[in-house]
Amino acid sequence: MGEHWYDYATGKARYEMPKKGGGVRPASLADARRHRFCPSSTGILKFPFDEKHALTQHFVKESLLAVLSSPDIKVEIKGGRTIDEHVRMVLESRQEQREDSSASADWGTQLHDAVNKALTGQVYDQKWVKWVELILSNLIGSHVASEVDLASQQHGYGGRIDMVRRVAGKDVILDIKTTAKMPATERKEPYAEHCSQVASYATMWAENQKLDYLPQGYIVYVQNETGLTRQWWNDEPQIRLLEVPDMPKHFAAFKALLDYWKIRKGYDPCKT
Repeated sequence: MGEHWYDYATGKARYEMPKKGGGVRPASLADARRHRFCPSSTGILKFPFDEKHALTQHFVKESLLAVLSSPDIKVEIKGGRTIDEHVRMVLESRQEQREDSSASADWGTQLHDAVNKALTGQVYDQKWVKWVELILSNLIGSHVASEVDLASQQHGYGGRIDMVRRVAGKDVILDIKTTAKMPATERKEPYAEHCSQVASYATMWAENQKLDYLPQGYIVYVQNETGLTRQWWNDEPQIRLLEVPDMPKHFAAFKALLDYWKIRKGYDPCKT
């Protein structure tokens, strides 16, 4: 899957673009420059790790080539492949193993869809009923909106907000995170990356709604160990709701990464 983009003017998701010969393809940075799309909050937070991964892959490849090419090591490669081709095959196989984990991501996507349908009075697959009912029973406040696509024209990023709730007359932002392992019971706040993500959503919501305050943020952790790989609907769902402390601090951390992304990419939708 390609990067996620959001239209600067409308906030609508722009994940795909039409192909000249028909069909669609993932939207790219070139499309973003041409049509003034904003990068997603999640893409900004992943960007430093993506860069590190690419560099690590390069080092791993060079190390494998050095070892396999050493005259002190005898390696038999079947199929008539060269050492370079064999190393590339090994690395591609590892990539396929990582992509197998997409089953967990698909599970999370379907859970988000079921929760959104429940919140908006739509029919959803009853396999999800235990999970949805548990999540809804642990929510705070009253429903305002769900699955909202927005863009920040002030800062130049976009994203999809899972849920907006109203507590004591003020909006709060909730984000659902599916995880194979729940945060430790002694942990009292969400992971830093999740804090920055929900702080970016809160800032974006406040801008679009012209609020005079920064909404509080919460992470809803939902445990699922195996994604869609087995009869998960028979599991007993587990859930934790954790409040994000110091929202301005976590948005400042996100803003630093956003600025870094703009410098590295040479693109700022706010200045196009």
